[in-house]
Amino acid sequence: MVWRVVDGRVQPEAVTVLALDDEFAEIQTTLPLGTPVVALGVNRLQPGQAVRMR
Repeated sequence: MVWRVVDGRVQPEAVTVLALDDEFAEIQTTLPLGTPVVALGVNRLQPGQAVRMR
């Protein structure tokens, strides 16, 4: 799962993990290219939680 940002709030989005190493994960998803997702602190998120974009 990845957390996508919609109108300043996070929503979980199911993905398929194709490959995983120490730094990167290759995923398969239906999200359009350029969809904002959260990369840090994801273990503390709840659906609908407000986030700030940097």
